[in-house]
Amino acid sequence: MADSGNMSLKPSATVRLMRGELQVSLSDGEHIAAALRHFLETDARLAQVPMLNRDSAAWLRPGDEALIDFQGQMRIGLWLLQGRDDQVVLTYRPVGENAAVGYQYLARLGVKDDRWYVDEIGWEKIYYSR
Repeated sequence: MADSGNMSLKPSATVRLMRGELQVSLSDGEHIAAALRHFLETDARLAQVPMLNRDSAAWLRPGDEALIDFQGQMRIGLWLLQGRDDQVVLTYRPVGENAAVGYQYLARLGVKDDRWYVDEIGWEKIYYSR
């Protein structure tokens, strides 16, 4: 079990990248959550991201913390930690009702001097197959 009262079921999450796998600890997840929260609250570039504001479900709420679920995936609030090519990203995908086209937010992460940071947040269209 994780420390500090966190209810994670596994000690680390595996992120699959083109160059291999990356193990992300719960401690990393807490730092990623702090970086995401900081970016959401302070970065002026968010004004360019459609529908991402304090009223959005994607916004981190008090108590949203890193959690590693029973499948070994790390979640931070409604965001999911994933690999995309050789980059670690967080995605948030609202669930639409029978839509053919939707969107998802994508937060690109980086590490510098052993500190996680959010490089940018954008959005992209996604097409659902029927």
